[in-house]
Amino acid sequence: MDRLREDGIESLAIPHNSNGSDGAMFALKDSFGNPLTKEYAELRMSNEPIVEITQVKGTSDTHPVLSTNDEWADFEIMPYKVATLDISEPKGSYVRDALLEGISMEAKRRLQPL
Repeated sequence: MDRLREDGIESLAIPHNSNGSDGAMFALKDSFGNPLTKEYAELRMSNEPIVEITQVKGTSDTHPVLSTNDEWADFEIMPYKVATLDISEPKGSYVRDALLEGISMEAKRRLQPL
């Protein structure tokens, strides 16, 4: 996508079906298992500035395991990994939890001395 931008073509990716990602969509490590870095986060933000939260295949907002006090957390849950009948791991698969993790990371970063 950066190469497209170099050619003057704006582009972005819209991640979807995170609820069926088995925790991979919003994992707290990169795709190689390394800790997240500022550069990795900036790359994701430049290429994926938005995320799909709901569609006919189920919501990716939250899951009852992640939002125990939300009486609507079980609304339209699709419990499976995409294209399987295997149960998808909720942690790392839902937008609300990812937002909370990001807020927590930002707060910790701000508290660290320079």
